Amino acid sequence: MFNIFKKKKRFLTEEDIQDTKVASRKYLLKIRQKRFRKIYIILSIVLFFGVISFLLFCKWFNIRGLEIERENAEHSLVTNDQMQSIFENQLDQKKWFIFSQRNIFLFDSEKFKENIIQNINLDVSQVHKKINFKIQLVTTEKKPVAVFVFQNAYYYIDRYGKLIRPLLAEEEPDSDLVKVFFSVIEPVVVEPDLVESKALNGEVSEAVAVTESQPQEIKPEINSLDFLLSKMDESRINFVLNVKQKLITILPNIKIDAFEFLDPQVSDVRVHTNQGYVIYFDQQIELERQISNLKIVLDQKLKNKNIKYIDLRYKDRIYYQE
Repeated sequence: MFNIFKKKKRFLTEEDIQDTKVASRKYLLKIRQKRFRKIYIILSIVLFFGVISFLLFCKWFNIRGLEIERENAEHSLVTNDQMQSIFENQLDQKKWFIFSQRNIFLFDSEKFKENIIQNINLDVSQVHKKINFKIQLVTTEKKPVAVFVFQNAYYYIDRYGKLIRPLLAEEEPDSDLVKVFFSVIEPVVVEPDLVESKALNGEVSEAVAVTESQPQEIKPEINSLDFLLSKMDESRINFVLNVKQKLITILPNIKIDAFEFLDPQVSDVRVHTNQGYVIYFDQQIELERQISNLKIVLDQKLKNKNIKYIDLRYKDRIYYQE
């Protein structure tokens, strides 16, 4: 009896043999490629860490010094040794608690810049890593715009009212800079029965001649340089510079000797002139209006007269005393 389910024998043809060889070669090629990738990845990792280690730990890449370039340094008492000291201190610090900052690639330029600005009175500081493995520090000193006077001593201050440095005992203040100080006194209060009203023109309604000098209540002196400097902020300095510029432009005959702030808490300002009289300003009133009123009263009312002060703090009313 024949088995109908018996499989027939099949012999491999030449084509089958070739297909098998091709498949085998492809399989072996895939295995080799996988091995090559693994070896390539391993070698790449080893090479990467080897190069990084070489760059970070080889002493050949250590920093070889600090180059300092300074601008506007004529008013500064900051020495190169001070900046060198901060530089050396940072070189001794670790980056990420492991790596030495003596390495040119690991040196934290922004941190060095921050340390210079915080510890030394510099306005701008730029740090560059040079190809000769030196750190270049380019600094711009704070530029003084005024001289702050306190207890017969002079101090240079910047455009923000911040202290730059004290002047030496034998050093004269820069004549191009205005002097500013606080008197810490109450502002003058003019009583109605002490004045006489007189019309000038449509722009200024009244110019009032004060017949008696007004009493001034002196507050206890505040013997704190830091406190007074904290009140000499950017807005006060801007007002001083604006007044100076406008007087030079509009009333060049007025020569300013000093700006006196009547109290750290109020907006009154007294401008002392070389002509011997004082001009009262208010920081809260539009400066152009005050300068315009000053010009009017000087041209129309007080020309060629000896006066003690002119008070511009009351908008369209001007007080003066001969």
